[in-house]
Amino acid sequence: NFGGSCNLGGVAWIDGPAPDVATKFACIGRQPKSPCSNCSDIGKERPLDAIEGFVTKSASGDVNDGFFRGEDSLLVVVILTDEDDDALNTTTTPAQTKAALDGFASGEDRYVVVTVTGPETTSCDSAFGSASAAPTLHAFTNMVSKGYLGDICVGNLSTSLDEALSLIQTSCDSFPPIG
Repeated sequence: NFGGSCNLGGVAWIDGPAPDVATKFACIGRQPKSPCSNCSDIGKERPLDAIEGFVTKSASGDVNDGFFRGEDSLLVVVILTDEDDDALNTTTTPAQTKAALDGFASGEDRYVVVTVTGPETTSCDSAFGSASAAPTLHAFTNMVSKGYLGDICVGNLSTSLDEALSLIQTSCDSFPPIG
């Protein structure tokens, strides 16, 4: 049960604008972590698989049904990580994930991908700690016409998030109708 006792109205997300958005967000942040210590993929991040999982779980009657408002919405995907998509355990490729998003959103001009990660070919250290090279995430984001790559190695997210917000705003302002 996502959100525990945070009164999300039976969905796995917070809908706004509403006066209780901040309260619900804070409530979710206080929820205890799962006691399951062996039910993840052992700390290996797979954001491309997560994107495709979201798309799959958005089918009618599934857990994400209703989150994306389809033709009336710009879909924004945010990846914030200090490592690359796990090449040894992934089930997809950048091209497959892009194709999944293209189909789901009804075209690449109907979504934005914001990726804040390490450099493409080298690792780095910053105020956030160390970050691995992220060639797969760079490749994926560079395939997307409305893709933004921010540098986690700067150690401050404000510039990357400001630039990403500018891309999102421009994309909303030029949002195309279906058809």
